[in-house]
Amino acid sequence: MRLPSGKLYHWEFEKRGEEIALDVTGALTLGSAELRVEAALAGLGLASALGSIVADHLATGRRN
Repeated sequence: MRLPSGKLYHWEFEKRGEEIALDVTGALTLGSAELRVEAALAGLGLASALGSIVADHLATGRRN
């Protein structure tokens, strides 16, 4: 994901209180959360998105 500043978003995780930030590289970089989710649903890779954006997809089990 590209941020409005032009920087790429670092994926952030936490495990047992330890925070980890990863630089994720790939051939496709999108700034729109909706486009990222649609790309992931189309099988183009993984997407980072807010739960509110993917809630309906998760509730219905939509995969594509």
